[in-house]
Amino acid sequence: MNLEIWITDVEAADSVSDTDIKLLDAAEIGMLKNLRRETERKRYLLSRLLLRKALSHLMGGNPQDWRFDRDRHGKPKLSAVHGCPNVDFNMSHSGNAV
Repeated sequence: MNLEIWITDVEAADSVSDTDIKLLDAAEIGMLKNLRRETERKRYLLSRLLLRKALSHLMGGNPQDWRFDRDRHGKPKLSAVHGCPNVDFNMSHSGNAV
């Protein structure tokens, strides 16, 4: 078992580039556009980018290639197309930390 913790600050969203945003899939971009408050948009954007980059760092591959499903509670999980049944992750935020 391997445990990694990745943390960033919400203010890091100010340095996100258009290239970074292109790493998101259509569903993530749709969700991002539907969020009303700027703080919510920043948290969502950073959590999705951090997840994609962490998975690529740990498992290889390109950040834009990861696909996600939702579990029965609505939490994101790695899509079965990746063939990684033992990969679990949790995303959370507190204050300005993601």
